[in-house]
Amino acid sequence: MKESQVIAGLLERKLGLAHGSVGEQSISSAISQRMAVRKIASVQAYTNEVMTDNAEMTCLIESVVVHETSFFRYPESFRQFGQWATERRAKLGYPRALRVLSIPSSTGEEPYSLVMTLLGVGFPVENIKILGVDISRNAVAVARAALYSDFSFRDVPEQIRTQYFSKTSKGYLLNANVQQPVTFQVGNILDPSFLALEQPFDAIFCRNLFIYLTEDARKTAIANLDRLLAVDGLLYAGHAESFRTPDGKFVPFGPPHAFAFARSSTPAAPLTAPSFLAVTAPPTQPFNFSSPAFASAIPPIAKLAATPAPVIAPLVKKSDAVLQLARESANAGRFAEAEQHCQNYLQAHAPSAEVYLILGVIRHGQGKNDDAERCFHQALYLNPKHYDSLIQMVAIAESRRDAVAAANYKRRAAAAHKEEGKS
Repeated sequence: MKESQVIAGLLERKLGLAHGSVGEQSISSAISQRMAVRKIASVQAYTNEVMTDNAEMTCLIESVVVHETSFFRYPESFRQFGQWATERRAKLGYPRALRVLSIPSSTGEEPYSLVMTLLGVGFPVENIKILGVDISRNAVAVARAALYSDFSFRDVPEQIRTQYFSKTSKGYLLNANVQQPVTFQVGNILDPSFLALEQPFDAIFCRNLFIYLTEDARKTAIANLDRLLAVDGLLYAGHAESFRTPDGKFVPFGPPHAFAFARSSTPAAPLTAPSFLAVTAPPTQPFNFSSPAFASAIPPIAKLAATPAPVIAPLVKKSDAVLQLARESANAGRFAEAEQHCQNYLQAHAPSAEVYLILGVIRHGQGKNDDAERCFHQALYLNPKHYDSLIQMVAIAESRRDAVAAANYKRRAAAAHKEEGKS
């Protein structure tokens, strides 16, 4: 067995990292980076180092984990969360703070977005308690510093930056009142005692984690989330995931693009449609996340023709020569050749939705359906509006007779179809 495969096995046991979920090239690059830092010449010697030195394993994890995030990423979830939290507070009278867990919290954009959402719908700071947990110590350190660059604000209304941040020579510093309700800590959701002393959370945001995990790791993570979530709480998953549990314990709740889930044993009535109020408040007032300014970031939902989706959708033609070779080989059933083209592409380029689409087609052709689905999820993580991958997920959901998931993917595919001008 190659040493890099040994290290991949160690990462799987430590992180639950599924083979191929971050790409072999990403792991190889991380290994090369750490070997250079430690001045270790051979991969075998570095493998021995990782196996015997917990500190070095921690450093390798820092090089492997993905920190793709931004403020109010997937705004539909925050809009629905703000409305649900308002109704929950009114229903319960809330003598205590609303408790929310963000896992993985990455560099802090998500938990801070939760605070801004709750401030925007009228929650006092003292009635907000957010816990952010991530396996990366570096990410937690960045989150605690609360200093961000322009990249963290993509697709966010400028009023957010004006109201909640101060411009400095090093970036945008988050206001103290938004930082105050958030606590960050390092943790691993696969630990059996994960947050064992915590009281239940009203809501848990665990988005775009499951696409990286093995099936066993998913079961462990879901068991921990189930234990930590209040009986009538909500669990938010990522747009790249088809969140499901074998026992059907969680069911979709609210608008499909919010990707919120409630326990099937305690069904709740769907939330009423939000009223879109004009923003007339001065900049010192909280931003209203039900306003047209925020809603404009959400594309309209169109209808998708009710035609059966092919198991292997036609691949989009693009100019890149290597990907074109991979497409042609995959469509001709030459899967080993197609996969080699994909690996050649990943060695020379950053990961793309298109290459993971092709890898998904290859895995499906090889009969590795779980791996195929994971590739399509990865494609949607990189590009949530990737039409061909959405169509693949429609077919997968329909093959499982999961009508709700199929309908969600059809709506997303329809919006992507309209936006890209497909005919």
